[in-house]
Amino acid sequence: MLDHTQCSGCGLCVSQCKTNAIKMKKMEDGFFYPIINQTICVRCWECIEICPFKEEKRDKIAIHQTLVSYLFKHDEDVRKESASGGFFTLLSDYVLEKKGVVYGAIYDELYHVVHIRTEQKAIRDRMRGSKYSQSNISPQIYELLRKDVESERIVLFTGTP
Repeated sequence: MLDHTQCSGCGLCVSQCKTNAIKMKKMEDGFFYPIINQTICVRCWECIEICPFKEEKRDKIAIHQTLVSYLFKHDEDVRKESASGGFFTLLSDYVLEKKGVVYGAIYDELYHVVHIRTEQKAIRDRMRGSKYSQSNISPQIYELLRKDVESERIVLFTGTP
């Protein structure tokens, strides 16, 4: 059984699995976590290699987070629509002005939290604010992200632990 304290439920492992042996399943706590079908898993361990919770990656993230802090004030209207004092808007404005791309969480038409990709400020504005729910990040989003990174575009990816 997967130790849920070692998984954010981001689904990156699902997008990496070449045999489709990993599916996200809703657990008793209401969050989705990966479940591996051992009968079709070929034990390539690519899911483990890409996992952001892999120990050495987790240590680097923790060190970086403890070294970074900021003081920020933005336009009052933007600040009211934001959960970060408007910092996300400032960062994403910079990325979009540099012809980059922004990935973030929105509510879809059924009020599910999903991740999308955009190059437009109007769509980016829907990403503002905390969602207080786990986002569904589809394998297609990870594929678009991979292509954007490989093409050396500036990318801002937000909305997951």
